[in-house]
Amino acid sequence: MPAPTAAPAPAPTRTPEQAARAALSQLLPWYDDPPYLLAALPFVEVWLRDPELGRDLAQAPWVIDGLGPLESNAVYGLGYLYDWDPALARWMLAYSAEAPVRTRDVHVLSVLGDLAWQSPDNLRLLLAREWFADGLSPEERAFVIVLGKVANDDALYADLLEERHTLASSVNLPLSGEVGLWAFGHDAVEGDVLGAIERAARAAERVMASPFPVTDLIMLQVNAETHGYGFGGANFRDSMVLSIASDWPDSAHANLLNHEVAHYHLAFEVGPFWLVEGGADFVRAYREAWDGTEDWEGHVELFEGNEFAGRQWCVDNGATNVAALAGSGEFENPCGYALGQYLLTSLFNTIGADAFSSAMREFYERYMDFQYHPTDEQVYRIFLKHTPADREAAFRDVYRRLHGGTFIDGD
Repeated sequence: MPAPTAAPAPAPTRTPEQAARAALSQLLPWYDDPPYLLAALPFVEVWLRDPELGRDLAQAPWVIDGLGPLESNAVYGLGYLYDWDPALARWMLAYSAEAPVRTRDVHVLSVLGDLAWQSPDNLRLLLAREWFADGLSPEERAFVIVLGKVANDDALYADLLEERHTLASSVNLPLSGEVGLWAFGHDAVEGDVLGAIERAARAAERVMASPFPVTDLIMLQVNAETHGYGFGGANFRDSMVLSIASDWPDSAHANLLNHEVAHYHLAFEVGPFWLVEGGADFVRAYREAWDGTEDWEGHVELFEGNEFAGRQWCVDNGATNVAALAGSGEFENPCGYALGQYLLTSLFNTIGADAFSSAMREFYERYMDFQYHPTDEQVYRIFLKHTPADREAAFRDVYRRLHGGTFIDGD
């Protein structure tokens, strides 16, 4: 009598999530790489909604070459947009796959997705516009991105839908090539705004030693008096909104613009608050000192002013160095700007432009690899790593005086 043979074990049944991950791993070479694990999560959600849409998404050129922090937001946006209208989601995804790939065409997925679940009434208003329904031009795609940033202001949003003014141009930057420049406003955008944006972008790229993060630099300029805004700005990394007050001098407007353009590189996750905001203020000061001169190798002027939130004001009020801000509500403390800018300017003048920019590039590249929020000690050690040996003593002295911390004299 032959020995009984064991029945073959049934193949394990994969869950839909596991099947989606397996398919995506075959389509995307980077899908299982550690830096992308969190960024890859929304792909599964899209695939589970519609495998065909998931496959089209995985074959988009901006996805195949790896995923940046903002691009993962676009994947989430595509999912929200699909829940609103599958046809609209496919239409917007097709724009993002056009060659050459432009960030304006990718980011529009994020914006429309956000509108779908946060401001559905305003999304309906947008979809009802004839210019939207007949296909989006490059200008209209850029406009939609910045329009979405004011969707919480129904009056301004409606005003912009009724009337917008546009200035547009492009510039070739040394590291990133062609970048589109867009300035929108409900009121006419006057003056050399595009020229100012270009100069700010060149300075930021030079300081960060990294290609400019977007292929389309998009700004909305709001008249503070007309729309009840205070003077100020916000950078959302895909676009920026500046509220301009006529009773502020042109120099204040220029400082605001330069600061916000710098935030395209200096996102919140790049480093501590003083590095991000002080870094944006340093780029502003650098642009004024350099001013586009190719052979410029000078120092950046230190700001010692005693006006509110100037360095001396902070020192007089107990914020003697950056470390003194710890535990004092630093994120809300304007001294983070002043002390950070003063420290970074001093470091630039001490270790030299090349070493300084090499360190800033590393902070930005870590962010692009999803390595967020380095500690103050990690920031110090990155700067130290890039400092020339013959300047280390001077570097430590500057850091000891203007930052502080027990780690400065450690191994």
